[in-house]
Formats: sequence, structure tokens, C-alpha cells
Amino acid sequence: MKGTFLLVLLLKCFHQNNGCAVESAILICPTIPANFPSGSEVKTFLLVTTDLGEINSTVFHHDIMASVTSVIFKGVGITSIAEGAFSSFFNLSRLVLDRNKLTAINYKWLGRPDTLTELTASENQISVLSGVMLEELTNLNKLDLRRNQISSIHPHTFSNLAALTLLDLSDNNLTHLTSEMFSPLRITSMCLQGNRWHCSCDAQDFLKFIMDLKNKALLVRPYNVTCASPLLVRGQPVWNVSECRTPTSEGPRPTNAALTTSPGLNVTRPTTDKITPFNPRTTHNIDSTSALHHPPSYTTNIVLMLITVIVVLCVILLFVIILALLYRRKRKRKRVAPRDQSKLVTVEKDHYKAEVAEHMRWDKETPAPTSLTGARAKSANAILFTSPFGISGDFHVEPALMDKGENQRGGAGEAEVL
Repeated sequence: MKGTFLLVLLLKCFHQNNGCAVESAILICPTIPANFPSGSEVKTFLLVTTDLGEINSTVFHHDIMASVTSVIFKGVGITSIAEGAFSSFFNLSRLVLDRNKLTAINYKWLGRPDTLTELTASENQISVLSGVMLEELTNLNKLDLRRNQISSIHPHTFSNLAALTLLDLSDNNLTHLTSEMFSPLRITSMCLQGNRWHCSCDAQDFLKFIMDLKNKALLVRPYNVTCASPLLVRGQPVWNVSECRTPTSEGPRPTNAALTTSPGLNVTRPTTDKITPFNPRTTHNIDSTSALHHPPSYTTNIVLMLITVIVVLCVILLFVIILALLYRRKRKRKRVAPRDQSKLVTVEKDHYKAEVAEHMRWDKETPAPTSLTGARAKSANAILFTSPFGISGDFHVEPALMDKGENQRGGAGEAEVL
């Protein structure tokens, strides 16, 4: 609804030969006109243009600006603003300069700096905040400087901003801050994420300051306020760094001490002093025990999750390989078993044929049996019947022949079977 209203005002401006239009206490201009409309009370000044460039010190000198409380110049291509450019805005409380090309902020833009309560200059090209840029903005309670290129802030930049409660320095190039520069402030909300914070041993006061902000719930999105260096703590929340991560060396340190070798001759030689290792638990007032109860960083959780997934995949792959080997072994057994059975049957057949051939050869070589009769023939028949040579049941020992054989062999008394 608000966007539609502004569009109607813009069309009205073009209809008036690129002049400004006033509607519901809003002054909207498609460009900076030579003459502003008069006779109306304006609360908001909205400029809609591109590539505006530099704003000089006289372009807004008009009586209509005296009642303006809010100036909105978003994305109009401002490169610089001359001192006194907003001196006609006696009641200005809100100044919005987002998405321009400004490289600095200056309270001298304003005629009455003490009336400004909100200054927004996000997405510009500001790289340094000096000690005098904001010193007269004593009633400023909101300062938004996100998405600039700020890498340095003077220790006294915020010294006179006792009313400041909301400070946004996110998405800049800051690496270190000191707690002293914020001591005059009554901060209720501070945004510091998206910077290149350095969490080394010489930044312990800064780490403590961030931890205090987090513990007091003054730090916005605390898990995104992470260290960029050293490498050991990269990605870890600043407030969760409780130990010094910079390597320290223990060993002798050479110093010069006078050594008298002979009267009148002084020779210096290196001596050694032990370096006491850094111990943040005793030399700094950081509450490391409270930091241990905080959950691990987002990066740590991601690494643990990836390790778990890799382990599970390895177990599944090993299980699949074992199943494949078992299946292959089973199929191999199925292919080999019939072949081995056929070989066994063939061997048995060959063995049987050999036995049959042996019996046949024996039968041929064995003379025809002689029939035996009598009492001794019965015992001879019994012996033959139980012989493994397979004598037929029709074969009998004749007793007469047995008596004859005994007489011929000198009464041996036994029948000889050939």
C-alpha cells in the first residue's frame, strides 16, 4: 500500500514537469529542482533519482526544509556531501543514506547535529571511523553502518554518544575492538557478525568484551560472530574462545650480561632466561568455565555429522561386499558339485568293470570242478560254499574221489581243490 502511494506521487511529479510533489506531509522529488514548492508543511523528504553525485552546501536551502524530520536518500548515487548541506533542516531527526557511494560521515553536514537520533549509512564505501566524525551527535541512539568497508575505528569515535543504544557494524572488515571505546555507551543491541575477527592471545580483552555482551543478551546473532584467525579457531564463535591459540615457545632467551674475565676487560656473553608460558587462566579474567557449557559451533556440528555419515556408508559397503562374496561362493559350489558327482560315478563304474573282468579271468583259469561225494565231501562242499571265489552251489565233493586222492598222496586226508 505504501509503495503504491509513493508510485502515485512519483507519477504526479513527472506530470508536473519533473518538479516535486507534496502529499500527506511527504515531499517527493525525482531530482533536485531549482525551486521547491512552498506553503506546505513537510515531515519527510524523499529523493528518487540515480547518479546524483556531490551534494553542495546550498542546494537544499529553502524554507520548506525547516519542518522536515526525516530525509531518505536511498540509492541515489551520492558520492560526497558538503559541510552545511543539511543546515536548513532544523528539526531533522532521521537521516537515511543507504546504498550510496559515501566514503565518510561528518556531523558538519547538519545545522543542528544534536537533533539527529537515527543515522543509517549502510552499503556505502566507508573504511575508517575517525574520532571527530560523530562527536557532536550527542542525542544519536541508532547508528547503522553495516555492509561498508570499515577496518579501523578510532578509540574516541563513540566517546560523546552517550545516548547510543543500537549499533550495527556487521559485514565490515573489522578484526579487533577494545572495550574502552564502548564504555560511554548504553548499548542495548550490537551487531558484529560478518567481520574478520582475530582471536589471538593479544586480544583477550576483546574476547572478554564479546563474552560479556553475549551473557547480557546484547549481542545480536552471537553464533555468527566468529573468528577468522588463527586457523585453529576459524569459524568458532568469538565468545566461545577460552584459551590462547597462538603457539608459544619455551626455551632459553639470549640476553647480554657482563662477564669479567680479567681486570680492565669486560666481555659480554649470552645468558638464558626461561620464558614463562602463557596461561590465560591466571593472567586474564576470562570465565572459561562458562564457555565450556556452550554448545559446539555450527562448523563443528557439520564436521561431526559428515564423519558419522562416512562411517555409516563404510559399514554398509562392507556388508554388501560380504554378501557378494557369499553369493559368489554359493554359485561356485553349485557349478562344481554335479561335475564331481559324475566323476565319482565314472570311477565306481570303472572299478566295477575291473572287478567283473577279474572274476571272468579267474573263472577261465580255474579248471572245472570235480564232484565230491561222501562224508568228507560234505565238509569240502561247506568250505567251497563259504569260499570268496564264488563256487557254484552245484559243485559237490565226491567221497570216492576223496579216498582215491588220499591214497595217491600218501594218506594226506584232505581234498585239494584246484
